[in-house]
Amino acid sequence: MTTIDTRRANLALILEKKHKGNRTALGREVGRQGGYVGSMLPNANNQRAFGEAIARDFEKKLRLPSGWFDTPHDEVMPGSDCRDCTIGPRRILGRIGRG
Repeated sequence: MTTIDTRRANLALILEKKHKGNRTALGREVGRQGGYVGSMLPNANNQRAFGEAIARDFEKKLRLPSGWFDTPHDEVMPGSDCRDCTIGPRRILGRIGRG
């Protein structure tokens, strides 16, 4: 898995666990449109770049430590408002591309 793949998987994890799949809500939190966020997810058609600058910007806006998006995670950071943070990003990937 490349760093870009890891970032996409972590974004999918945050979307699913913290925002219950609501791209618009996540977009508001990171200062982007929901469609923009959707285009950065795994399995998205016409994927946008998910480079260093965007990753660091999202981390800052989501109050995550610098570099968080670059490391595989099976849960969102402790203290987030998600109730069940045990699902791994690999299990989420199949659901994100479906709708």
